[in-house]
Amino acid sequence: FFFQAEDGIRDAQESRGLGDVYKRQILILANILRIFFWIGNRFDTALLVQSIFMILAQLLLLRTCLQNSPKRQPIVKFSPKTIGAFWRWSDYGSYLEFLLCFWVAVGFLSLLFVRVPLFVELLGFASVSIEACLGLPQLLRNYRTKQTEGVSVPLILSWFIGDALKTVYYIAMAQPFQFILCGFVQLIVDIIILGQLKVYGKSTKTKPE
Repeated sequence: FFFQAEDGIRDAQESRGLGDVYKRQILILANILRIFFWIGNRFDTALLVQSIFMILAQLLLLRTCLQNSPKRQPIVKFSPKTIGAFWRWSDYGSYLEFLLCFWVAVGFLSLLFVRVPLFVELLGFASVSIEACLGLPQLLRNYRTKQTEGVSVPLILSWFIGDALKTVYYIAMAQPFQFILCGFVQLIVDIIILGQLKVYGKSTKTKPE
């Protein structure tokens, strides 16, 4: 999966670079929150290990995204003065600096409130909510443009199968409710996009030239 994603980024048009950077943001932040959620609610260790490897993989993919994105001028680096350019910085180091600050901030809050059940549960919901929204931009773009260009049935079916297996695992292993909710939300998004492929795909084919 990692090498397929890296090849896809390298082969993609430059205009897609920033979009790929935002995808990395979603997955990195979601998995950082998941790690701290584990501290307060010890879910399956395999999922914790998965989060660690996911962060490392996404950091490598983020670097690839930046290397293949169009060079933006002027150069923008992470600082309180560039809050308007959030996650649109010019150099890889700025992303690492922000992620370190984010890690420290969430770690400090977790240290203070790790024994507060409400905080732990909200941390879990924040983590899975971010991850569950991963497919929403594609769904909304399809709805807005009434097209499904760049999306294929095999791709979305692979999403659906992966999300279905993941959800079954969460249920079978009695994982926290947040994980199960995330799985069902992702399945619903997958089904809607499959419906869009059927509806908008037909309208695109019948559209006069």
